[in-house]
Amino acid sequence: QPNFYMLGDALYGSLGGLLIENQQQEKVIPLYEDWVRRLPESMEARASLGEAMLQAGNIDAASVQFEVMLRQDPQDKRANAGYAWVLYYNKEYGSAMRKFQMLNRKELDTVFMFGEGLCLIELGRLEESVPVFQKILNLQPGYWQAWGNLAGVYERLGDMENTANAYKNLLKIKPGDLRAEQWLSDHGL
Repeated sequence: QPNFYMLGDALYGSLGGLLIENQQQEKVIPLYEDWVRRLPESMEARASLGEAMLQAGNIDAASVQFEVMLRQDPQDKRANAGYAWVLYYNKEYGSAMRKFQMLNRKELDTVFMFGEGLCLIELGRLEESVPVFQKILNLQPGYWQAWGNLAGVYERLGDMENTANAYKNLLKIKPGDLRAEQWLSDHGL
C-alpha cells in the first residue's frame, strides 16, 4: 500500500475520485480514513469519509463524521446534508425532511429537494411529494430518479395517465429501465 503521508485535501480528494471512477470503492474508505487520521481538522476529509460511508451503508460511522463537522461548524452545508441523509436512512423521516427543507431555504438544490420528496413518500404524504418532484424536474429535467419516484407516487395515488407519462419520460432519459418498461407493458402502452 502506498504511503499517503502528508498529502493535502486536494490530493486525497483526487485520489478518492480516481478510485471511485475506476470502480474501486473498497479502497476509498481506507484512503479517506487515513486522510482524517492525518488531517483531523479537515472538513473536506470528514465530509468525503462520511459520504463514502453513507454510500457503503455504514450509517452509524457516517453519522460520527457529520456530527464532528457540525460541532466545528453548525452551518456547514455538506455536514448538514450528510446528517439529513443519516436521519433518512435511520427512518427519522420527519427530522430528515425538516433538515432538507432548512437546507433548501438556504440554497435551492435538487438533491435536497429529492431528499424532502423521499421523506414525504415515507411519511405517507404522497400528494405533497408531487409538487416537490415536479419542481425538481422543472429545474433538472434529466433527474431520472425524480421521474421514477414521481411515477411511483402517481401509481400509488391511482393516477394512471400521469404514471404513464412519468414512466415514458423516465425511459427517454434512462432507456431500458425495467420497472418503467414493465409497468408500461403491463398496461398495454
